Amino acid sequence: MEKVFIYDIIKQIKKEVNVMEEDLRKALTEVDKILENTDEELVKKIPDNFKNYIKENKDENYVFEVDTEKGLLEQDLSYKTKAILSLIYRDYFCSKEEREELLREEREEKLREEEEKRKRYNPDDLFKKEEKPEPIQKEEEQKNTALVEYSELKWYQKIYQKILKFFKIR
Repeated sequence: MEKVFIYDIIKQIKKEVNVMEEDLRKALTEVDKILENTDEELVKKIPDNFKNYIKENKDENYVFEVDTEKGLLEQDLSYKTKAILSLIYRDYFCSKEEREELLREEREEKLREEEEKRKRYNPDDLFKKEEKPEPIQKEEEQKNTALVEYSELKWYQKIYQKILKFFKIR
């Protein structure tokens, strides 16, 4: 049996965290490039400390170019980039009424997800046995299920049976 050392586990966790950080840094690079190509009036609505966070934490080695011929929805953006842009839109670009509507929809979606999880992983039902319906059998089928002894005839008995059949037919 293979021994697992805590050092190996910590090393694996660090790798996973580094991958997550790398994805976030790339997403911040994409967001920064998009904001560079966004109208100045909109960008001014974003607080300076948030813009500074983006600039300081983006991946300097990752190259991302915005295709100005395509719209924002047509760009090849990562999931995290889309999430960050959604938050920027919700918190800084949209009107107060639209923000309240988006927050309400977000709360409803979270409640639906929690309800679905509760139904799927309900601790009250977790250890209950499922009652399986017993198959319905006809009485005839039950009567015909008796054990039958089957014995194969020996070679000389088979010949004898054939001889008997031969003379009975004629």
